[in-house]
Amino acid sequence: MARPQSISDETILTAAREVFLEQGYKATSAQIASHAGVSEGTLFRRFGNKVRLFMASMGIDAEPFHMEHLKALHKEGDIGRAVATLARGLLGFFAQVIPRMNTLMHSGIDPGLLFDGASDAPPLKALKSLTHFFEYEQNHGRLRRSADPAIMARNFMGTLHYNAWFSAHFGRWAPIDRDHFIEQTVQNFLQGIRPDDVAP
Repeated sequence: MARPQSISDETILTAAREVFLEQGYKATSAQIASHAGVSEGTLFRRFGNKVRLFMASMGIDAEPFHMEHLKALHKEGDIGRAVATLARGLLGFFAQVIPRMNTLMHSGIDPGLLFDGASDAPPLKALKSLTHFFEYEQNHGRLRRSADPAIMARNFMGTLHYNAWFSAHFGRWAPIDRDHFIEQTVQNFLQGIRPDDVAP
């Protein structure tokens, strides 16, 4: 009977991610093993080699939101509040993911390997989900029907992604209050896509 694993793969991946984010890809397997509280042999038995461990630890395995969450937002009835909720969730997600992606790119490993060309890669699924959200709101009269929901989704995600990226790199020199940014972004975004007969 196999002995149960005392330290989970997720614990090892968390430890590896912390070491990689601090030291970059130059971090050694010995340093990672020490931080995780396991032997180097355990690392290689579980993940094969350093490249696979790195890719697994940097993987974006959590999506910023799921369709079920978006369906719940439809019940809000208040498009401003719903979009603000989405903005908060996406900003938090990007703030978590961007340092990982920076480390990945500096490592010389192709970020595309994370998804292996999959059409259901998390960024693509997120874009599709957000597009469906805006389309649903259009069909229920809360957003202007003439606007392209796919473009709305790209504009919305792009604005939030850039702010998270800018804050990660230059935030200490140009800080901005998160709540104020969300409030103004949502207000400006909705001004252009609300139906003409709906007051802001």
